[in-house]
Amino acid sequence: METILSIHEPVSDISQFVGRQNLINKVYSRIGAARPQSVSLVGDYKIGKTSLLNFLSDPVTRSKYFDDISEYYCLRLSVTEELNSLESFVKELCYQIAHGLESEFKFESILDSYDWFKRIVEMASKRNRKIILFMDDFNLITQNESFPLEFFSFLRSLANNYNVAYVTTSYLDLQQLCVSKDVEESPFFNIFTNITIRPFDPDETDQFLKQACEIAPLNTEKNKILVKAYAGNFPYLLQIACNVIHDQDTAQRGAIQDDLFKQKYESLTKEYFEVTWQNLNNDLQVILRQIAHKIKIENPREYLVQELVQKQLLIIDDSQPKIFSPSFLSFIKDLDGANGKSKSIFSGLLRLIGFK
Repeated sequence: METILSIHEPVSDISQFVGRQNLINKVYSRIGAARPQSVSLVGDYKIGKTSLLNFLSDPVTRSKYFDDISEYYCLRLSVTEELNSLESFVKELCYQIAHGLESEFKFESILDSYDWFKRIVEMASKRNRKIILFMDDFNLITQNESFPLEFFSFLRSLANNYNVAYVTTSYLDLQQLCVSKDVEESPFFNIFTNITIRPFDPDETDQFLKQACEIAPLNTEKNKILVKAYAGNFPYLLQIACNVIHDQDTAQRGAIQDDLFKQKYESLTKEYFEVTWQNLNNDLQVILRQIAHKIKIENPREYLVQELVQKQLLIIDDSQPKIFSPSFLSFIKDLDGANGKSKSIFSGLLRLIGFK
């Protein structure tokens, strides 16, 4: 399939970035404060965490939102296989800050140690420079035994004593993603303001589709409605749906067949739905299965419905909860066997585990 919108890589060209204005304002109100404050960006699988961090850390964005860009030095790190040890991570930190500040400071040598990094931070602070570290997939560090408690204490000390702040991304609150109890109970996490990244709001979805049409027209209002019906407000799913429409439109000269669209779309979204499902707790999975099989939900479990509505995996239609996408509905039904027996089998399972 020809890809007109990136579905395999995060958005790196900020001119292609859409929406998230409220989140951007929140982040910059904190890191742009007189004393920079740290932010933890939390969001589900493929919700756009890295794309947002790319936008936030881009020099053009920084020049727009910081009052005086010359006061700031920003580092951008992604936690990868190359940076999955304490030694490699600290080395990269030291290299980046030395490279960025070499015009202001004459370094006789670059040492990869806490003390050396701290000394550079002290020197920068004396010149009223503020240091912002953008760190993607930071949960890979909190979940890594190679990073001891002293590492997190070091980062906290820098933030508490100097003009240093961190902007991190993770798929859950960092404190829930710690391999060590000592790290989990560390005051390190108290320095962060947690900001949740959710699916687009409807206006952002319209903005996305408008931009998508500039790249490759969706041609008809029916196609736009089809995209929204299957993808909801999820950025990744919107990208896939637009690509499928474009691919079929090119091959069939404008005649989009719903069944062919559904078949191709579901083949491309299967992994996404699998990961999304695995990341839900058992109670939320049960609620989705009940709704998929049209089993009444008792009032004491309404709070779970509201949580799923907030995640936009459910929508409210005529005062009733409904699975947001026909493809996600099919995926859930297939988990229990998409046949006439599935509802009765699932109802029996619910009784066995104590749900009514």
